[in-house]
Amino acid sequence: MHDVTQHGASQTNIVILDGNEAAIPPLSEQKLSRRRFVWPQDRASTAGWETDRAVLQALKNREGVVSRDFTLAGVETLFRLRALQLLAREPRLDLPSVVFIASGERGAALVPGLGRRIATSWPLASVVFVADGDAATALTAERLTVVAPAEAERLGYDKLLALPGAVSTASAEQGVGVHIQPMWGRCGSSTAFANELDTLIDAGLFVLRVYIDHERRFGPTARRLFSQLVPENSIDSAPHLESLASASDAGGQAVGDEFAGFHHSVATRTRSDIVDPVAAQLAQRAEAAIVNHAVNVGFAARVCPQARLVLDTHDYLTRNAVERARGAGNKKAFPDCGALRRHAALETRLWQAADVCTTVSHDEEKRVRRHNAHCLMVFPQPYVRPWSDPGRAAQWDIMLVADQHYFNVNSVAWFLEEVVSKSERLKTSRICVVGQVRRALEPLWAKKLPNVKWLGFVQDLDETRAMSRVAVCPDRGGTGISVKTLSALAAGQALVATSQAFRGLPASVAATVSVCDDAKAMAQDLIALLDDPDKLHERGENARRALKILQYAGSYAAAMEIARRENSVARKNLVEEFSKPESVASKPAEVRKGVMRLGFEKGAAAAPFLRPFWHNGERWGRWTDGETASLSFPRSWLRDAIEIEIRFIDAKYATNVALFCDGRRLTRENLSTRDRAAYVRVDEAMKQGSEDANFEFRVASEHCPKDCGFSPDDRVLGMGLRSFSIVLTQRARWKLRLKQALIGRLGRR
Repeated sequence: MHDVTQHGASQTNIVILDGNEAAIPPLSEQKLSRRRFVWPQDRASTAGWETDRAVLQALKNREGVVSRDFTLAGVETLFRLRALQLLAREPRLDLPSVVFIASGERGAALVPGLGRRIATSWPLASVVFVADGDAATALTAERLTVVAPAEAERLGYDKLLALPGAVSTASAEQGVGVHIQPMWGRCGSSTAFANELDTLIDAGLFVLRVYIDHERRFGPTARRLFSQLVPENSIDSAPHLESLASASDAGGQAVGDEFAGFHHSVATRTRSDIVDPVAAQLAQRAEAAIVNHAVNVGFAARVCPQARLVLDTHDYLTRNAVERARGAGNKKAFPDCGALRRHAALETRLWQAADVCTTVSHDEEKRVRRHNAHCLMVFPQPYVRPWSDPGRAAQWDIMLVADQHYFNVNSVAWFLEEVVSKSERLKTSRICVVGQVRRALEPLWAKKLPNVKWLGFVQDLDETRAMSRVAVCPDRGGTGISVKTLSALAAGQALVATSQAFRGLPASVAATVSVCDDAKAMAQDLIALLDDPDKLHERGENARRALKILQYAGSYAAAMEIARRENSVARKNLVEEFSKPESVASKPAEVRKGVMRLGFEKGAAAAPFLRPFWHNGERWGRWTDGETASLSFPRSWLRDAIEIEIRFIDAKYATNVALFCDGRRLTRENLSTRDRAAYVRVDEAMKQGSEDANFEFRVASEHCPKDCGFSPDDRVLGMGLRSFSIVLTQRARWKLRLKQALIGRLGRR
């Protein structure tokens, strides 16, 4: 931490924010009348707002703010103060600020567009940065005021705060924009997501991003994923505030055909709430929202009731579902024409509920326009650096980029099986695969093709591209457009691709670049390019010419301009229908032989009575999401009960567990899941009380199989529960005890 205290001793009336919790203020500073806070720099934090509110309160009647030992990513967390100002409808504080960047911070950690985010939403009047090296270069490129550490030490806090820094225009009337996207890591759609964020920021709005997924409930696993997704989705742009949404009910997987799953997804998302209360209040007063994928329209309409709604469709979901079912040979997906019509009709309703729709395909634009007159075709604009052939310095001969989408997995698998495996030359070429397709295919191909390296997520894709000679886009299906193809064209990289890789683009684009749908022809084309630098150079020039053919017919900014909340009736009807809670079983589970059993497996009786925090049911039962989980059911079920039996799964990582009813502990100390079962006597106290009996499991420890190294499962797991049974007769009680004793004896053998 750079210490300029001695030179700034006269400036006593300031607030200091320390980004390093371990930092100890100098003795000379402790004698001054300064207010110091330790500032958490976690952009994915789901903690409360106590520190933020305390800092804002402390800033009253002060003369400046000094933030010390901050990372470049940590600077983004200071926008949280602006969020609180907006809730109170206040302008930015008329105070100068200085931010000291931690020594050795790399410039690559800065998310592009910081200068514009500061100009619209910095919570203070101005800001000066103290940084050196890479960090100083990156900040200067953002047109921010930067002072070298040595110069800052010479000046002291007084003079630093007096410097003319980057100015914030944040007023009390500033609007809020909301960006809604799925809980995905870095993928092709990330380019569109970043374009949309830039559009909202350029409109002068305070931008809130909300991640949503209909199958994940808020809990330790969702928080873990959230902390991974925020940096992955902040490569090209970033919002001012990050949050996530979750359905409040315990939920469960939909059963049935494709339409049933689609309907369930729309309904669960529509009922979801933004977890962070400050973010939720900001969304309520948002004036504009860009929502990605039609399934999220109901959610956007409910949580942003005043906003102009722009829907980026990305894909024609009904066609996607049909192609996926056809490829998998799943005849049950659409058992009849009625299921297909219902799927298409629901998607049409979602298009109609938006004020404006954007698509990335000529064909899909025509289809959407039949149902929503305000439809624009918008091609994502990639954030890429120009490519040139690295020649002999290349680290990779061939580069592929793909996420774990169904169509991408199939396409990369086809390329490896039909193109690489059948060519002796390509089996020795250096091939890298970038993206989360690694999760699905690396276990299958790592030993078969050791020349293929699975890189997963990379921070700087351009850096990997610069060390690669040829890009391959082997798409075999899909809707919308291929952003990875668009990115290769924008970079001017030599490209080998199938005709499907050019879907949604004008035919003249594919004609400019060689198209190979035949595996043998693709292998020959790749070998020819790798062997001939002149051909490789020519292919790169063709890619640049192909990009010039594309006419950006519209933009997200144009979509926001024409959005006028004209579809409020369709939106209101959609929200009213899909925000109704799903019906909960009013009758107890079936009683068989004196036992009322609540099974925890997929689709079993316990599902309607689950409360936070549980994972989805599996064949054997279900896991708790972390160290606590609860369920509740009518207390009348316990009226004739004599005992409760709980069955655990004895997993590789056993843990101690305790059961509580209405806050009262029921189980003994040191009860372990290794015991396989536990028995609790139902006493009169459990039968008395409110209408519902509330049970809570508290687990001593949690684990992540992926972190433990024995599974790719990245969930946070506590205990595994098979069943929760209410025993109504002594005969049933004896039978259950005898059965468990036999199971235990056989298990020991």
